[in-house]
Amino acid sequence: MNKSLCRFLALVMAACLSVAGSSALAGSEDASPNLKAAVESLQAAKAATDPGPNLQNAMKYMNRAANNAGGKKDEAIGLVNEAIQLAKDGKNTEMTDKIDHAIAALHMGMSRGGHHHN
Repeated sequence: MNKSLCRFLALVMAACLSVAGSSALAGSEDASPNLKAAVESLQAAKAATDPGPNLQNAMKYMNRAANNAGGKKDEAIGLVNEAIQLAKDGKNTEMTDKIDHAIAALHMGMSRGGHHHN
């Protein structure tokens, strides 16, 4: 497979995981409100002309969350930090990849259970 086809398939898979995770999360009343807000900010960042403010908001919400999302919160924070730098560098495709992975990590962590505090 060529590189662009692999990248396209990875994006499609990340989008499917994001949508599936959103559906599962919607029914989870005990999920962290801060982590849910972080996911919403990340989704908004993907569509924004200037994703910076949404990415910063996502960081703020993740840092406020007591729930470590099954250990995935730290992974997501690292991915969002990378996305912020990629946004500054104008690398939107790579930024979107990092955002998709961060969203997937948060969904995976929240669906695993663990402590569902603020």
